[in-house]
Amino acid sequence: MKGRLLRWEGMKANEFEVLSKEDKVKLVQKYGEFLEEIQHYNLKIFLYHIGTLLVEIHFSPHLEKVIEVNLANNDRLPDFSRVDISSLI
Repeated sequence: MKGRLLRWEGMKANEFEVLSKEDKVKLVQKYGEFLEEIQHYNLKIFLYHIGTLLVEIHFSPHLEKVIEVNLANNDRLPDFSRVDISSLI
């Protein structure tokens, strides 16, 4: 998506999924609202709300880099216990 303006307005889940990891990170940094962080094995997982999407950023403190960016895993959402996301899903 080089040279294209990234915007989340009206973006559907399948449109988000096909973006590169770098473009997903840019969108979350620009438009996302941070909700919570959890430790999952050796990764930190940051949960963000962006538009109608819940997004997880998987970060490796050991490697000091983002490993992956995905739509939130519904099975893991209960692990984000301190945030009431019922109005978002």
